[in-house]
Amino acid sequence: MTRIVNGWLQAEDRLISHQILDDLAPFVSCRVAVGDDEFDVDFLIDSGSDATTLMLEDAYRLLSDRFFELPFAQDGSGIDIHGVGGSYRALPFDATLILKDQYDDPILLRQIIWIAEPTPSEPSISGNWEIPSIFGRDAIRPGDFELSYIKGTATLIRPDDE
Repeated sequence: MTRIVNGWLQAEDRLISHQILDDLAPFVSCRVAVGDDEFDVDFLIDSGSDATTLMLEDAYRLLSDRFFELPFAQDGSGIDIHGVGGSYRALPFDATLILKDQYDDPILLRQIIWIAEPTPSEPSISGNWEIPSIFGRDAIRPGDFELSYIKGTATLIRPDDE
């Protein structure tokens, strides 16, 4: 049996070679659980990104003021992430991503997600505060998911684990 997670396409501005392009981008919603905290996040599906990343607005919703206390500069487990949308430092968190299939049954992905360092350090319309959270290649495992655009929708298709 194939399990299907439905997403959607949404207009997103992208900066490419100093030009802003209004483009359709695929999104999927899932629940993120980190420790006792959990909430729903709309992730941009980015098969070019190595890492699933919780960007600033969503990270702040998850962690509240604890977000501003994260040791981005001091923590040796952090990594630098570079991509079309910019570069940033990120810290790892063990998390569970909970997607719902076409029958509203959960699909659990237990993995490391990365929390992006704020640039600038306070909420702003500049820097990386406006970038959506990223559902990366580490969650779209080869052979497990396919991404297809059908009639203006985005779909993740996963073979059943059984």
